[in-house]
Amino acid sequence: MMPNNSSIYITKPVVNVQVLINSLLESFPMSRARTGQRFQLMKDNQKMCFFLAQGFCNAKRNRDSLIVARIRAPGAVGLNLFAPDISILFIQAGNDVEYLYLPLDTVLQHIEEHNLWKDVSYLLMYYAAEFQVYLQTNTSVPTYELVCNHLWVLSQETFEVRATTPAAQFILDRTTLSRSSVMKILSELVRGGHIVINRGLLIEIKNLPQSY
Repeated sequence: MMPNNSSIYITKPVVNVQVLINSLLESFPMSRARTGQRFQLMKDNQKMCFFLAQGFCNAKRNRDSLIVARIRAPGAVGLNLFAPDISILFIQAGNDVEYLYLPLDTVLQHIEEHNLWKDVSYLLMYYAAEFQVYLQTNTSVPTYELVCNHLWVLSQETFEVRATTPAAQFILDRTTLSRSSVMKILSELVRGGHIVINRGLLIEIKNLPQSY
């Protein structure tokens, strides 16, 4: 189960990501989008890069809209020449965002011309570490543990997200668990005094038992 401490969370190399975005902005214009707008990572047979300067987005699977990652500014997605099938994902704005949306080849050329490989390497190391955490907390994990892991993730979200997203829906958007299974576990955690939920919203995690 995900522990209640910061060791599971990876520190983003914010300075390096911002260096990349600032450099790109010297050559390409910033764009803006409203909540819900989608961006495909494959467009006209070209791999695309998405750089987020303001706001947050969700990375979702195309086939079922399952949320696989949250991207917060400053952030970047698609900076991988060797990804076999990047079209399985799309990016969706979680609120009003400012962004750059460019072909991967264009971005790689800019990186080469401006000697930004150190910043790229830090960004890719960060995402490799994030992927390791994702595997640890989401793959071959029992149902109860998966629910608890996502409760911890929800508890770390911004007030805006916690105040508008029911706990059950937050979990269902990120897993393939059935609604009945999630609701049963949440109800028993509330009844046992382990969490506080009001009108579906997670108010507090008091303690989560190791077993269910």
